[in-house]
Amino acid sequence: MRPLNVREAVRSLKRDGLYVIHDALSSAEVAELRADGHRLHAERPPYVREAIGGSAGFRLNLIPARLDRHHAWATLPSYGRVLGEPGIQAIAKGYLGRGWGVSNFIYDYSVPAGTELFTLHYDDFDGCVCLKVYAYLTDCDRGNGGFRYVPGTHRLAHWLIRRNRRTLNVPSTAGSSDYTEYDLATFLAALGASPLPPGLRADYDRVRAALKTADDHVIRGRAGTIALFDTSGIHGAGTHTEGDRYICRYHLVDRRYVLRHIPAQARPLDRWVSYTLSSIRRRVASLLPR
Repeated sequence: MRPLNVREAVRSLKRDGLYVIHDALSSAEVAELRADGHRLHAERPPYVREAIGGSAGFRLNLIPARLDRHHAWATLPSYGRVLGEPGIQAIAKGYLGRGWGVSNFIYDYSVPAGTELFTLHYDDFDGCVCLKVYAYLTDCDRGNGGFRYVPGTHRLAHWLIRRNRRTLNVPSTAGSSDYTEYDLATFLAALGASPLPPGLRADYDRVRAALKTADDHVIRGRAGTIALFDTSGIHGAGTHTEGDRYICRYHLVDRRYVLRHIPAQARPLDRWVSYTLSSIRRRVASLLPR
């Protein structure tokens, strides 16, 4: 991987929620990642979960804890080709802070079906911050359901997520115990009904104007491009009408998420502090009048 400008990347992520590195991976690195995904799909090892399959392609979900249990890291040398890069690690630390971790790693391969792959939406990772790293393993454009992102929407979504946990109770469209997904209509309706601070009101007006244009918000790139983005921003994938689409993606999460959901990745001191504070809070709550 070519050298990365860490300061520029972190600044772009804070401003836009997105940073794109064109030609980040060599053709050999792309070929290795592609081959690993196809091999795992063919072999179906026990540490891989497949979300879709058959003629539509495949989506393989790899979770670090499961790889640990099966002692399978040696079978995935390509994993470290991206995540092991010092530049990617420095960007993750600069944006997520120290103690960040990896919730999962996904190979996503699809063929034309004439349907929208992912509708525009934003993610709530249990009120925490998630930075996804998309590595394009084919050229990505509008025709093959290219990745879409609306810059600047992450600031609005972070505010909405914090407020929703206190007062709004915005209904979600999909989710689990540690992850919730909200569609674009929900995003706009919830913000439109909220008393936004002046700075965010300008962001909201700008986003509404952008969404009314003909811009498809596709982040175009050749195979070897890497896109890093805050998943709280509005993102998705377009309608797949031509050519194959192949990416791998890493889900990097901040320290709060690690301590809540994947504590095995946390430093021992962080785990001890988190446990102690939780015990104190429970003790104090038990002493308060009901």
